[in-house]
Amino acid sequence: MERKLAAPSVAQDLTTIAEGNADPEPSLEPEAVLSRLRHDLNNPLTAISGLAELLLMKEEALSEVGRKRLQMIIDNCARMSQRLKQATLQVSGSASSGASPSDPGRRATE
Repeated sequence: MERKLAAPSVAQDLTTIAEGNADPEPSLEPEAVLSRLRHDLNNPLTAISGLAELLLMKEEALSEVGRKRLQMIIDNCARMSQRLKQATLQVSGSASSGASPSDPGRRATE
């Protein structure tokens, strides 16, 4: 059975525009794209982390190696989520100030 998403993903939107099959919509402002991208990436990270935490609660059924690997999954999900947040804030801040994210004169505040 084919699974349909409620809304097209950001990657699909950007691919369609890049291929010239659609005109960029006003809703694809950089902040809107970043917000959707962050949302699309954070949802699976949250699910992965939550399931790993549930598995970690079953300590008696896990070996020490299994516990360490689950903790690595949880830690890496948190790290990736934090990086997404920081990147979104940096790009949003540079868009509102007129500077590019790679502008060497721009001071990082995060």
